[in-house]
Amino acid sequence: MDPILIHHYSHDDVMVSPMPLCFTGGLNVATALAHCGGELVLISAFDADTVFDLIESRRATLFHGVPVMCQRMLDHPRWATADLSSLRLARTGAAPVSSGLMQGWLERGIPLTQGYGLTESAGAGFTLAPQDAHRFGKCGRPSFYAEVRLVAPASGETAPAGEAVPPGEAGEIVLRGPQVMQGYWKEPEATAQALREGWLWTGDLAVADEDGFYEIAGRSKDLIITGGLNVYPAEVEHVLRAAPGVEDVAVVGVPSARWGEEVVAVVVAGPAGIDRDRVLAHARGYLAGYKCPKSLVVRTEPLARTASGKVVKADVRQLALDAAAAETAARHG
Repeated sequence: MDPILIHHYSHDDVMVSPMPLCFTGGLNVATALAHCGGELVLISAFDADTVFDLIESRRATLFHGVPVMCQRMLDHPRWATADLSSLRLARTGAAPVSSGLMQGWLERGIPLTQGYGLTESAGAGFTLAPQDAHRFGKCGRPSFYAEVRLVAPASGETAPAGEAVPPGEAGEIVLRGPQVMQGYWKEPEATAQALREGWLWTGDLAVADEDGFYEIAGRSKDLIITGGLNVYPAEVEHVLRAAPGVEDVAVVGVPSARWGEEVVAVVVAGPAGIDRDRVLAHARGYLAGYKCPKSLVVRTEPLARTASGKVVKADVRQLALDAAAAETAARHG
């Protein structure tokens, strides 16, 4: 419904997409386009050169890919010269979308819109309209048929769990509507945990601004509590992605005898390398002290991701723990 009414899909559209149809995002976008009689050009595996070639040769009007794909296109040598004049819109989601990524596409005259949803809600949650693509970092407003609330997570400090949070404060996304699942197959306990009093408790955190636009803050299970204060990894990642030399980043918490947990950033260095001091100084310029990483784990290999583009946080956490153990061993070596 959102792609048709908000993004104005029609029979004139041609979409290039490397998104697997076994995932909710890829399936929803494809079926919406099929419903309108548009043309869908599928790619079995993402390759930036192939995408550029197809956009040019098929005069594609739409592109749909996860953020890492959109970023690789933006960073590609062909980005400045490729003929993208036929594109009226690009869509992304399934992982955090940086302000720099959205701005980079918009500077080429292409609105890059994102959204939020999950399989349990048939992909419905929030949608950003093309005319709002300048609201960098926002995932939009509630989708059609989705009633949304932000409530204090179980670890919330300023309100009891389940109580509505005010604009500007992170809360867990709970939603309801006809698109929400009836339950998990043969998993009554998991169903009872996720569906409470008609609402789907997503486990995801978001912040609403005064204009009613939402920004994803991360997963409640990824919340870092350091010295009794809450740190949302998505906020730290958003800042670090704009730091000099950082190509990709994931933030996790590791155990700390002093603070309970410490903030650690695993960063992927770009071709020119990374100056740790500059990256940390950049973080201090935008974040409160307790949110700044206590350490950086620098690597050149890409972060492990799922087929839908999400960073595998368990792998990142293990990298951070291994680095902390190596540092301890070196100190006592």
